Amino acid sequence: MVTTGCIQPPTRDPSRDADMAQSKELLSPEVRTPVDSERKDESDPPNPALKDDVPKLSSEIPLERIQADNRLKQAGAKGLLAVASFLYLPKATDAQLIEALRFFASADFSILDSDQTATGREAVAHSLTYKRGEVRVQAGRERKVHGPGAQRTKFL
Repeated sequence: MVTTGCIQPPTRDPSRDADMAQSKELLSPEVRTPVDSERKDESDPPNPALKDDVPKLSSEIPLERIQADNRLKQAGAKGLLAVASFLYLPKATDAQLIEALRFFASADFSILDSDQTATGREAVAHSLTYKRGEVRVQAGRERKVHGPGAQRTKFL
């Protein structure tokens, strides 16, 4: 059977177009306002302390590790000083000290002034005398990355 002429698609019902426009309008998402990062009232939880983030660098939960790392980096010099003060704590585990030293090795010391840099170097030098070898090795690696600078670092 042979067909001659042009085959045209069937004409659309105009009421269907109106239904589609109405459903698009009904199903479109609401426009969201920007998120306010500041606390609005007392029901909002407080921001976690930086000293609580340092032990989380060695957490078994990857999300906690990433969040702690991000908060410490965003804090800048305060985050580095929190890590430095953590290196002196006797309750810190070996894994926590190793991760704190790795964070220190990846940090940018250009944001610190000379007193803060000296504080950080003293904390790492304190870790060089730790009883476990893994911690001492990581402290040595941190010193290799940032170097002793104008200060002498004692190696045992």
